Amino acid sequence: MTARPPGRRTESLFDNRYRYDTIYPRGRSGETLRAYDTLDHDRPVVIKRPAPQDAPPMRAGQEVSIRTERQALERLSGHPVLTELRGSGTFRVGGNSHEYIVMDLARGRTVEEMVLAYAERGEILPDLEILVIVDNLLDLLAHAHDKQVIYNDVDAKHLFWNRDAYRLKVIDWGNAVFTDEPGALPAVSRATDIYQCGELLYFILTGGNRLAVQEDADTFFVNFGTHAERIPAKLQGVITRAVNPDPRRRYGTILDLRHALTEVRLPLEKTRDEIVSRVRKRVRSTASQEELAELQSILDGALVMDPGFPEAVSLRSEIQAYLRQIQIQADLDAVRIYLESANWPRALSLLHDLLPGADETNEPLIRFLIAATSQLDQLHLSPPPAGFLAALTCLFQGDHAGAGQTLLTTHDARQSARQAQWLLAEQLAAHIPDVVLLRPHLVRLRDDLEHQPGADPALNLLNEIEAHLSNPPVPGLTGLQVVYEQAANQLARLEEKLGPADEQESALAAVIRAQRAAHNVIERLDEVGNAAFAEPGRAADLLRHAASIDPTSPYFAALTDYFDEIRQAVAALASFKPKGDGSNLAMWFADVQAFLQPYLDDLPDKQLHAAAASLRRAAEGWTMVINYLALGRQGPTIDALHQTADIIRPFNEPIAAWLGTIATRLPDATSAESLSPNTALANLLIDGWKAWDRGDASGAAELGRKAHKQARTDGERLAADRLR
Repeated sequence: MTARPPGRRTESLFDNRYRYDTIYPRGRSGETLRAYDTLDHDRPVVIKRPAPQDAPPMRAGQEVSIRTERQALERLSGHPVLTELRGSGTFRVGGNSHEYIVMDLARGRTVEEMVLAYAERGEILPDLEILVIVDNLLDLLAHAHDKQVIYNDVDAKHLFWNRDAYRLKVIDWGNAVFTDEPGALPAVSRATDIYQCGELLYFILTGGNRLAVQEDADTFFVNFGTHAERIPAKLQGVITRAVNPDPRRRYGTILDLRHALTEVRLPLEKTRDEIVSRVRKRVRSTASQEELAELQSILDGALVMDPGFPEAVSLRSEIQAYLRQIQIQADLDAVRIYLESANWPRALSLLHDLLPGADETNEPLIRFLIAATSQLDQLHLSPPPAGFLAALTCLFQGDHAGAGQTLLTTHDARQSARQAQWLLAEQLAAHIPDVVLLRPHLVRLRDDLEHQPGADPALNLLNEIEAHLSNPPVPGLTGLQVVYEQAANQLARLEEKLGPADEQESALAAVIRAQRAAHNVIERLDEVGNAAFAEPGRAADLLRHAASIDPTSPYFAALTDYFDEIRQAVAALASFKPKGDGSNLAMWFADVQAFLQPYLDDLPDKQLHAAAASLRRAAEGWTMVINYLALGRQGPTIDALHQTADIIRPFNEPIAAWLGTIATRLPDATSAESLSPNTALANLLIDGWKAWDRGDASGAAELGRKAHKQARTDGERLAADRLR
């Protein structure tokens, strides 16, 4: 409905649910109310009900129309052009019960209003926009005809076109006819809707004129008057056929009419789309003001054809944003000149002039520059702090986070300038949401508390927080996390110690921002711990992000080295190659597990823990291979070799390949023991079994005792004991 609908303004509750504020003039269905559903988040709706002040016979007729509309809406539910039925019910008037229906509120303006508004200016709605609107209507009517519903009330006042949303809504189905029901009016058919669509097109294309009715189909023609030269001949032909007095000479179906209009519409859409595509290819953030103005002029051609076309509207907004940015950038360049020369009053004056016209992208930056300039003006700093000048470069390049780090890490020989840089960093984090810093808020907090009576307890706690942040953490990720977790807890205690918000607003804001920063560090470090092994690149980015929140802390660099060790260990894990006899493999497994254990204790990375578990299984598998070789069990050894190779392959292909080679050689070996990595044990076992085979039991037992001394695993010891 329109923003200011005609009708009586009121404010009442209907049926204990619908709060209505407007009653539209009565129509065929009685009264129409604009209302809000209090049980559905105040959804805007329209209610149709018999008019309570009308006589009972009139209300009965109105109720018939309401029932018809309800039935039509139920049949057609789900179509995007339909205003959906939201509910129905009954209410009582003078002892009689009457039905009402509730529908979605149609947004936009009626096509009738738009046509007449254009006509007042001597203009006509653009042809393409008209054809888009009518195509939406015909889609709904085709759906209705499939459901045996004849609309029988096509009229520009029943079509709501929301140009901003590029959406049509069709209202008022109280005159519908259902062709599959007994008693349907024989004079109303699908041809009726076709005729009315032709009337609609005539009305729109002639600026609000109504079609003169002619009865003789043989001499029939449509007089487009002065509009004939403007309306394409093909479109005139479509309208003429649609409104022929003889239904047999009209289009056979709504789909036929739609197809005929599509042939008119598609070339226009093609022209529109080509304009948009041509402009889209040339729009870029680095384009000059002249280039953007030219592109906007070209794009206007598409918008004249179809003012609400979403792609063109979006592209125009993008161009206008770039143009605004160029203008603001030019003004900010002037501001920068004043800032670099410490002309604080002139810079402030220009910034205040810029603020009212700033968009959502530039407003935070301008507000920060106003706050920063005011602070520097109060401090009478000239020349400006070195860190501030360097930060301006970052700010004007859009690197807000970099500006914060620059303010905190750039040296200035003047103590007052260094202090100012920290306060400016606090202002930056306060004004620009994507800048998160920790310690500048503590500086601001101290500055506020030192000027307040009775703030000693809070200052003492602040001293503890700063000392805690400066103390070296326990090596590893967990140690650094603990530092910031304790800082966050202490900041929460500090917040409790501060007085009421109205008395210490600035201090409370600083504490809250500091807590947010500390929690942000904790969250980033937690993500680092979960990605250190699985996604080392992402873990490195997360660690840099965490470090940027507290850039003066020296402990993130140590953590970076810590994770470099993990990456180097993973690389070494993949490159290790066993000796030909495998004698170094058991020690390698032990070394890897010992190396990984501190990281396993420190990091929650699931893939790291899964990898360590696999390596443990591979080490156990290798031990099993050693045991089976010593025991001379060829089949189980081959199985164990293959299983261990499969486990180790994702981490070290050379080991997996070597294990496979041993499995291949084993069937042809003189004995399984000969392939044992424990060569001394293997030789003693082989000689021992040879002695046994000769009947030299004492000699075999002696060799078994010697083999026992060389055994390193339970399986090897068992193999040696079998000779004793």
